[in-house]
Amino acid sequence: MSDPEAEPSDLIVDLAFAALEVGISTVRATNGGMHPFLMTPGDEKPAYTRFVGDSLDNCIRLVQESASQLPPEVDAYAIAIDGYLTTEGEKLDAVLVEAAERDEPVGFVFAQRYRPASEDREFEVVGRPMLVQQVPSRFPGAAGGIEEEDEDRVEACLILFHDPGFDLDKAFAALQKSWFQTTRTGDVITVRKKQRLTLYVRLARGEHVRESAIAIGEGTPYAERLRECDARLEITFDDLDEILDESNLLIDVQHALGEATHGIGYNTWNGNFVLTEE
Repeated sequence: MSDPEAEPSDLIVDLAFAALEVGISTVRATNGGMHPFLMTPGDEKPAYTRFVGDSLDNCIRLVQESASQLPPEVDAYAIAIDGYLTTEGEKLDAVLVEAAERDEPVGFVFAQRYRPASEDREFEVVGRPMLVQQVPSRFPGAAGGIEEEDEDRVEACLILFHDPGFDLDKAFAALQKSWFQTTRTGDVITVRKKQRLTLYVRLARGEHVRESAIAIGEGTPYAERLRECDARLEITFDDLDEILDESNLLIDVQHALGEATHGIGYNTWNGNFVLTEE
């Protein structure tokens, strides 16, 4: 999870800005579109490697895995992807850079927004680089995201559903309808309201998800529906009390994702179901 007191070091800022510069140069040349790349510090200047695959999701997975397997002498990384950033209801193309330093539990996501060229306008860089959010570091031993063994001790809202065609891209699209600041970095969607309220959305699939859904549904009116659920969106947060104090953020995200998946919501902290349709 994030650390409100953590700030990016000079090393991280320099590396992230170097990656943003390469990213913007690339999307300017291609007018949008860029293979993800991994950048690391070098003796004279940073080095980077682009990742090419049969799909964007596979490319992102490969670059994330490579970051987590860097040799011990590499003390930082920056992952750059071409994505989107929504701020105050405006969705723009953006180069997104996730950067982290070894031995630090959190990394940081930076963004540089842009507008591709069109028939009536030139390519435009929009504003200055932004520090968007914190994310778990991918270095071994750092605090990571939700793992299966953590499921019993991390409070979450689970959106349980069955739809083999529903992926994080569709979840991200569903969340674009809100005015909250929404970003996607690899396999994590972040939804933010104000500087201190943040939700994290991840997708899980598999037999372990189905078994968990069956256990949740046992003895409830939703048992039959939940037996078919082999996927879930996991909505987590840094501080449950803060989220519940301003619950509109969580309610809106639950509603948007529940409608998009036709799923059933379940709060682990109180055992309540959240239904967006009868």
